[in-house]
Amino acid sequence: MNKWIIHCKDYHKKHPNMKWKDVLKSAKSTYTKVPPAKAVTQKGKGIMDDLKSDFMKNKLGSKALDYLSNKVKTEGY
Repeated sequence: MNKWIIHCKDYHKKHPNMKWKDVLKSAKSTYTKVPPAKAVTQKGKGIMDDLKSDFMKNKLGSKALDYLSNKVKTEGY
């Protein structure tokens, strides 16, 4: 649920005689806006990109690449 609405409902519990319209107006003074969370970005390449680049450089055989990619898919990274 929206944090503003949660705040308004809590405010209304403290002031049960107020109309909802008045609650919305009065709750502005006690509400502190919370900034949105920052998005997490991946730094560098992932393991699959590393494996593919090693395969392209002939560092890994095709069976090893298949084994490792299946392992990453099933167990996660």
